[in-house]
Amino acid sequence: MKTTRKLIWYIYPWFLLITLLPLLAIIWYTSNTGRELFMDRTRADLLNQARIMQNSVTRLLQEERIDDIDRLCKETGTVSNTRFTVILPNGRVIGDSQKKPESMDFHGNRPEIITALKSGTGSSERFSATLDHQMMYVALRLSDQERQLGVLRTAIPVTALDKALQAIEIRTVMGGLVIALLAAIITLYMTRRISRPIEEMKRGAELFASNDLTHRLPAPPSTELAGLADAMNVMAQQLEDRIQTIINQRNEYEAVLSSMVEGVMAIDQDETIISINQAALDMLKIKSSEAKGRAIQEVVRNRQFLDFVIDSLAGKTLEEQDVEIQGPEKRIINIRSMALRNAAMQSMGSLVVLNDVTKIRQLESIRKDFVANVSHEIKTPLTAIKGFVETLQLSMKGDQADNLKFLGIIDKHVNRLNAIVEDLLALARIEQINEKASVTLQKRRLTRLVENAVNVVQHRAEKKHISFALEMAADPYIKVDSTLFEQALVNLLDNAVAYSPEHEQVTISTAQEKKAFVISIADNGIGISQLHLPRLFERFYRVDKARSRKHGGTGLGLAIVKHIVQAHGGEVTVNSQPGRGSVFSIHLPEALLVEDSPD
Repeated sequence: MKTTRKLIWYIYPWFLLITLLPLLAIIWYTSNTGRELFMDRTRADLLNQARIMQNSVTRLLQEERIDDIDRLCKETGTVSNTRFTVILPNGRVIGDSQKKPESMDFHGNRPEIITALKSGTGSSERFSATLDHQMMYVALRLSDQERQLGVLRTAIPVTALDKALQAIEIRTVMGGLVIALLAAIITLYMTRRISRPIEEMKRGAELFASNDLTHRLPAPPSTELAGLADAMNVMAQQLEDRIQTIINQRNEYEAVLSSMVEGVMAIDQDETIISINQAALDMLKIKSSEAKGRAIQEVVRNRQFLDFVIDSLAGKTLEEQDVEIQGPEKRIINIRSMALRNAAMQSMGSLVVLNDVTKIRQLESIRKDFVANVSHEIKTPLTAIKGFVETLQLSMKGDQADNLKFLGIIDKHVNRLNAIVEDLLALARIEQINEKASVTLQKRRLTRLVENAVNVVQHRAEKKHISFALEMAADPYIKVDSTLFEQALVNLLDNAVAYSPEHEQVTISTAQEKKAFVISIADNGIGISQLHLPRLFERFYRVDKARSRKHGGTGLGLAIVKHIVQAHGGEVTVNSQPGRGSVFSIHLPEALLVEDSPD
């Protein structure tokens, strides 16, 4: 990702660089030029001093007065603070203002000496081992009309010159730094004046981007930036108006969609979800963040649903279809589709409408099963009654024992019909009580209710040698409709006895759970498959129809138990496995428990 910087850091360094580069060039040029001028001036002074002594030394050389030459060098050097040295053409030193000539080494190889002997004058700068200083040397050739007499060399230490030059350079640099600092301050001030209005407009644009469209940019002093600020202010006003219009339209649209019971899903031609309401999210058990803007295949994993959507996007005429959505609970969703068009009436996708018809389909199934079961339950005894009545009519003069047998069968089936009718009427009364919420509650001890129910089924249990065991952790008083509640216990106990083998035991127990009191009836019977448990409390639903009729049941006993318990604000559950028996549990609200008191 490309890094960005503030505008001031684009302008300021270049402005500063433009100011500092000429300043540095001037300092460098001044320093170098000054040094050269200073050194040239020093070199010229040394040459002039040598020329002043030229005649005197030449005369002494011609007269070969060596001692006088050395004495002249020392006297003149002391007065002028300049080192004077006289060297013969063969390189021997015969006079020096600071050292004894006889102690000095060969000087014929010195560059200034070589140059002077060739061209008349010579100069150089180097470190002097004799004086332990950096020195500047200027040599002047001494000669008469016939021959070269020698070389007169003048020298001074360069260290003092360097110190003087450094002082000048330091003052120059310090002055340059002051000028550079002033230039930096002035440049920074100017660049800030240029960039500040732009930064203010940037902050204003950020406020616009953060939806603060009421903010207005101040007019900068420059005409160009003032025009830009005015244009941005007008743009912000127009955006505010348009966004408010869009928000109002969106709120109206979302209010309509969110208030719909039906789920609505809009899908474009690329099979991407462009809109979905909360009802559809709830039906499909998905989150809004997982749906909008994603492909339908990523969100919904139901093949039937996807095929329906793909066919609708392909332009096929589809009215509606029921789709099963698997999950913790199986649900049935009815889906319909229609073409989704834009303002120009061009197809842009499909609009899918979803309805959760799980309860409706379950009720339809229950209704169909109920009608079929009632018809079957009533038709069977009616057919038997009709057949035996006809048989009696044909054999009125037959064997009296057979007639009595036929009448007994007719009586049995009439009783069965009567039991079915009685159970249907009881179930209807309980449903009316549920609808009116007018069950009559009385304080009763639980053990008495259980004992009364056991007494009712005791005779049938004795025929199969089945015993009852009470394992009650508590014996509370409960507020119930004693008649209805005893009937629920009787139905559960009768069911346990009917499906238990001989010489078994039915256990009645109680337990305290969170916010509920549980009464459980457990048997060691044949058990029930998990497949049948969800529908076990439906009317006329039978796990094994042949076995159920053999035991004389009407198919309404558990449905009556369910409605009685619901009338008391509780629920009834079952836990069972084939071959291991069943446990039916009545869960009563804790509010139905009361403190000990007499019946």
